[in-house]
Amino acid sequence: MAAAAEFPSYVSVPPSDLHRYLGKLLTSGDGTDVTLEAGGETYKAHRSVLAARSSVLKAELLGPMAQPRSTTAATPTRINDIEAPVFRAMLHFIYTDHLSSTMATDGFEHLTTSCPAILKELMSKLVVL
Repeated sequence: MAAAAEFPSYVSVPPSDLHRYLGKLLTSGDGTDVTLEAGGETYKAHRSVLAARSSVLKAELLGPMAQPRSTTAATPTRINDIEAPVFRAMLHFIYTDHLSSTMATDGFEHLTTSCPAILKELMSKLVVL
């Protein structure tokens, strides 16, 4: 029997690529169980992914006022006050944790006047990405 000192005391784990698989899941539409409508467009998604990543969507999709599961895939849940490109970028970010620089600025022009501090913080985070 080999001595314990011969074996490493740790296991090397590769970097996570979960974001790739979740991105493919979003793109393929496999297993979607909710339809969302934002900015006049509809999007198929996965209730559990949305609820895990957003407390607002969790309340909307799983809270006491949520539509029954049997109707949510067919009847869209409307997301108000957001433009389609912004929602699409947000949905992509929810699944992949990635926001391209093009997506990052689309639809956020109004922040330069309404929320300069938030815009500065957002842009500083984008530089890190």
